[in-house]
Amino acid sequence: FPIMHTVILAGGRGRRLAPYTINFPKPLVPVGEMPILEIVLRQLHGAGCDKATLAVGHLAELIMAYFGKGEQVGVDLTYSSEKQPLGTVGPLALMNDLPEDFLVMNGDVLTTLDYRALYEYHLQHDADLTIACHRCTTKIDLGIVEFDERLQVTGYREKPRLPYDVSMGVYAFNRRALDVVPMGEYYDLPTLVLKLVELGRKVKVYMSDAMWLDIGRVEDYANASSVFEEHRKLTMKILVIGGAGYVGSVLTTRLHEQGHELTVLDSLVFGSQSLDNLKGQERFELIEGDLRDQELLDRTIPGHDAVCLLAAIVGEPACNRDEATAEEINLHGALKVLETSKKHGVTRFVFTSTCSNYGISDPNAPATETSPLKPLSVYSRSKVEAEKAILASADENFVPTVLRLSTAFGISPRMRFDLLVSDFTLAAYREHKVVIYGGQFWRPFVHTQDIARAIEMVLNASPDVVSGEVFNIGGDGNNVQKQELGEMVKEEVPDTTIEYITAGTDPRSYRVEFSKAKSQLGFEPEWSVRDGVKEVYHCLQEDRWSDPKDARHFN
Repeated sequence: FPIMHTVILAGGRGRRLAPYTINFPKPLVPVGEMPILEIVLRQLHGAGCDKATLAVGHLAELIMAYFGKGEQVGVDLTYSSEKQPLGTVGPLALMNDLPEDFLVMNGDVLTTLDYRALYEYHLQHDADLTIACHRCTTKIDLGIVEFDERLQVTGYREKPRLPYDVSMGVYAFNRRALDVVPMGEYYDLPTLVLKLVELGRKVKVYMSDAMWLDIGRVEDYANASSVFEEHRKLTMKILVIGGAGYVGSVLTTRLHEQGHELTVLDSLVFGSQSLDNLKGQERFELIEGDLRDQELLDRTIPGHDAVCLLAAIVGEPACNRDEATAEEINLHGALKVLETSKKHGVTRFVFTSTCSNYGISDPNAPATETSPLKPLSVYSRSKVEAEKAILASADENFVPTVLRLSTAFGISPRMRFDLLVSDFTLAAYREHKVVIYGGQFWRPFVHTQDIARAIEMVLNASPDVVSGEVFNIGGDGNNVQKQELGEMVKEEVPDTTIEYITAGTDPRSYRVEFSKAKSQLGFEPEWSVRDGVKEVYHCLQEDRWSDPKDARHFN
């Protein structure tokens, strides 16, 4: 990942937040048990920011005494002091050690914005300035009349909610943008934006639906603690069981980048290399062990806010090799984790199930969460039985959610080449030939990054939305027939031929509908199946894996 440097504007007097800020700098005002600025810095560290400059002014000595050089938050801190107010942009012109691209943000913003995604979007578009924006709505308590120049009424809306887009107080800069800023003079962000636009420079918007709080007024601060608690994403302690696996390693990295405290419990059958990027970091612990070990569960689970249960013997071939062990882990082990989580006061429980529970479905009537389940294998039967107990466990203190995942694809630190998208792409790359059994059969697909996003959304959702609920995770556009997938691979990987074989041992064929996740969680996949083919092909060309056929890449 590109290194991120962030400038945090923490020099204001916070007059609107008086009396809290009379003898106390606003960035040190606590939300819950932690100062606003400490929350921000811990999030930035999780997103890969290794250095930050604090632009300080009012009561700077207190901020500097509290944070020092940044050891407690994992970020190398330096300070820039302004002798007189210089606005939001003026201080930047005085900083000589800024890299070519960097983030700038207000020190009183609480958000679940993906800072890394903002930064990479900015780099991708080679922008002079990128503004993170949030869509808000306001309710008009009157009837709104619309009419044309002839005073002819064209519309009428009773108490409408009108949308508008606001700056989140988080920006990505290129140093080019500072060329227009006078040295040592007061200069604010709106002035800079308008000047850049006037000069025809590239100013981009990055839209985000992340939780966002601007703690500028007393009423904002009074509301912040309750909202902050509701959106516990900023401070949750999460146990990911199976966190070293194909999906688990992607999820664990994402949640850690968002500032969570992570524990991974994994049997490490395929090793722990998938978590090398997290080993030794703060807020991360790796425990090797088996989810069937009750004593281990009783030691590990207490103190966690959420448990994400991903661990399983995954897929029909792996389960068929030892059906008894598969049922012991996928069903009885899952129930043991469920009961222990509830016993020790865990509030959120996310269980990853599978869309293969639908078995065979009518392609003209995609399966919904209420469709009959027709499990055709040991794997899906164990998942269906576990689902029943998990959904029945919901109560006012325990919020379980089941996610029926589409067939996964995408790059992962613990890469798999036994899944259709990567399997077909590897065959095309190495053998220039893809053999397809049952090309007419349907499958839904979803990228590992999208799965991680969906789990994150569930953890952050209101209990009323997710407690005791099942969600299909994928996208309508990613329902693909195997022959269609083969054609995509042929188009993306040169010199590929396809051989179709009618006979096959896998009878599953199902299309799935995903509107519930979209309407209730706001989830839509960002990756298409074709994107996944391109991604794997690109990584193969770069020799990302020394031997893609190594046994560790196959379940």
